[in-house]
Amino acid sequence: MKTRATSIFGIIPSIALATTLSVSIAHAVPKYCAETISANTIYSLTVDTAGGAISSSVLWSGGANLGGVATYGKYVFATDNTGAEAYLRVFDLTSRSLIGSKLIGSKENGGVQSAGQISVDGSGNVFVVDSSKGNTSARFAKITNWQNPGSANVDYGSVSGYSQVDVAGLATGGASILLQGNDDWEQIGFTTWDGSISNPGKTLIDGSNNPIAIAANRTTSNSYVLSTSSSLVDGEIVISTSLRTCQPGTADLAVTSISGIGQDVAMISDGTLDYAAVIRTNGSILQATRVGIVNGLANGATSTLNIATGDSSPTHFAQASADGKMLWVTAQGSGKVYGVSSLSWQLGQSTSIIDQIGSIATHEYYAQVPEPSSLITLLAMGAGALGILRRRK
Repeated sequence: MKTRATSIFGIIPSIALATTLSVSIAHAVPKYCAETISANTIYSLTVDTAGGAISSSVLWSGGANLGGVATYGKYVFATDNTGAEAYLRVFDLTSRSLIGSKLIGSKENGGVQSAGQISVDGSGNVFVVDSSKGNTSARFAKITNWQNPGSANVDYGSVSGYSQVDVAGLATGGASILLQGNDDWEQIGFTTWDGSISNPGKTLIDGSNNPIAIAANRTTSNSYVLSTSSSLVDGEIVISTSLRTCQPGTADLAVTSISGIGQDVAMISDGTLDYAAVIRTNGSILQATRVGIVNGLANGATSTLNIATGDSSPTHFAQASADGKMLWVTAQGSGKVYGVSSLSWQLGQSTSIIDQIGSIATHEYYAQVPEPSSLITLLAMGAGALGILRRRK
């Protein structure tokens, strides 16, 4: 009886220790993660809390000319151009390795000849746009069954007379693709495409604008188009930015004007309300302006946050976490990654990557430590085994 009591009380401290260890490890698991790319490398970024310290590591450094990055669950997708051919690269974050590639186009056989931006819809379908300028038509691809990349299915689509600028996967399925006129670069439009037809129609957007980026509502089929326009004021060229709310087949449901030069847009949340976060430069200042989403329209109250002063990067990219509470911003020229807390709408910490980084994609998948519940079970079983051994003695 004494031996059994000793064994039981030997297990209890072990379980308590396991619980303590699992809780501390659970707190050490980064809550927000992202992947960003340079021409040749994919970098993994992690942070414990929105706006907290950012850590970086290399996921892969074998790219020829990476064009875009996206994520879905534990998978990372990147477009890569070897010169004559364009590929979709697929990575598994569990093993942190490349699991395969899919040829999606070539200069000889067509398809997506220069793979650029990439996005994933709510069902896990991957959409890629051709980044070539001056084509007779915009070209894009939908990739399914990519878990075995070599045998993935690819559907192609095109819109005559346009080039493509950006793509945003829709939560409801399919993607919104931002278009720019070939003959008139200030003529812009968008198409909503699910891969079912090869020549989808387009919806023109009013006004003389230069298309910049498109983002999708986190729950509906609404999209938000960022564009810039220029005008001559007192002999000086003034550039302004517009954020337009669009639905499949309907453009300009709402238009919000913002000063400065818009560079990207992402969907964020303060835990109660949704916003469109517009990244822009205003003189030498890099700023983020959030625009309230009211009944699906980006025409609510605005609030501007200064991110950096003197950032001379020509291009910036932005992406928000799945819950919208963490906004990531990359500066292509300086290699800076900025973190913003959408909850408090305050600038967090930043990190520097010695590379010219660009597109960024977010996720919450981090698999380098066991789940806390699994760890408790494992350690408790070990403690129980020790107790049995003691009884046998």
